[in-house]
Amino acid sequence: MAKRRFLPKHVTAFSDRHGKERLRFRRKGFPDHYFKAPFGTDEFGREYRACMEALPPAAEPIGEARHAPGTFHDLIARYYASARWNAAKRSEQTRTHDRRILEAFRAEHGHRTVAGLSFAHAEKMLAKKADTPTAANKLRKQLKRLVDYGVLLKMRSDNPFDLTEPMAAETGGHHTWSEDDIARFVVRHPLGSKAYLAMMLMLWTGARRCDVVRLGRQNVKAGRLTFTPLKTKKTTQTTLHMPIAPQLAAAIAAAPGTGGMTFLATAYGVPFTANGFGNWFRDRCDEAGLPNCSAHGLRKAISRRLAEINQGNQSIKSVTGHSSDSEVARYTREASRALMAEQAMGALSDWEMSNLPPKVRQKSE
Repeated sequence: MAKRRFLPKHVTAFSDRHGKERLRFRRKGFPDHYFKAPFGTDEFGREYRACMEALPPAAEPIGEARHAPGTFHDLIARYYASARWNAAKRSEQTRTHDRRILEAFRAEHGHRTVAGLSFAHAEKMLAKKADTPTAANKLRKQLKRLVDYGVLLKMRSDNPFDLTEPMAAETGGHHTWSEDDIARFVVRHPLGSKAYLAMMLMLWTGARRCDVVRLGRQNVKAGRLTFTPLKTKKTTQTTLHMPIAPQLAAAIAAAPGTGGMTFLATAYGVPFTANGFGNWFRDRCDEAGLPNCSAHGLRKAISRRLAEINQGNQSIKSVTGHSSDSEVARYTREASRALMAEQAMGALSDWEMSNLPPKVRQKSE
């Protein structure tokens, strides 16, 4: 049994009635869990990750019979049990995200009737989030889907959210790392550190944090990192085959081993959860004096770099796993216009010179 001071957060050791020492996960608002796998094993890491990412139990029971018919409590319970909600293409991560939004709405409005919802009510709900337009738009999206399902169940004949409009949320999203940002991070976290390896994995693969925490030597095949992103595993099922750049290979070789299947692990030797990794990497960015930088910004940085060396959308999509040109455009928005303009005008100048009549070319030279 591991020494208690080495146990992960929210994990405690205790002796059961047979005198056997066991490990238990306890976190306020989350289900308790008794570990089956020994501490330090990959299976223990998977159990711990599942505990940390579990959705806290809802404050209200969701069984249909426990709610007054026709209320939002009733509708949400039916929605959770529907094929629409449980469609195979919707990942558990997506359902968890969507459910958090619906549960927050249900806590405030669950007792109200679906039929009593008016356009004025819908507008007022969204207006309360006017200071956070992105959150307002996410709420609108979920409630529009929910009430659409209520229409199918004949709880009402129309959907007031159809008449609402999304709020303008002109933000650039996560900050795209610049070359100066990358250099500052490396000064604070040099080759050989876990933080350096984490940055290089994201910078040279474009992996999201939920994917980078799963990457390990099992993904290395014929000099490539081969993996299927979790976000597209149940939709496009796109598998990426990423050549391992010399810079990334050097970072992997120089980093301390984890003793497990993943390139990155916590101080306890278990794989990171996606959220746990994001928080840990946030701290490493702060240490480097980069408060605006985050893990996701490195995914945007590799897109920016590829755009700046004149790689087309298809090439960029083969690296990032994006499925549409509009997504690529959003990620490459920070590409240096000055650099790309210089490259474009240089190419245009060379093209003209090579196509001039010989006599004109000699005069211009």
